[in-house]
Amino acid sequence: MLRTSPLGLPRPDYMVEEMQLFEEAVDRFIDQECVDHIEHWAKAGEVPRDTWRKAGQAGLLMASAPE
Repeated sequence: MLRTSPLGLPRPDYMVEEMQLFEEAVDRFIDQECVDHIEHWAKAGEVPRDTWRKAGQAGLLMASAPE
């Protein structure tokens, strides 16, 4: 059985709760910190260091590294 992700994409059954929570955290971060700035960043050719710092503080960087 496939469920739907926050992006409306199919979510496979093997996706454990921890993975779902991570996906939701990424979606929230993008909505809150990125969406309003994407065009500016694209023109500037970079994402500000502070945004990367916030992503790291939210636990979104190096997600596959052990804690």
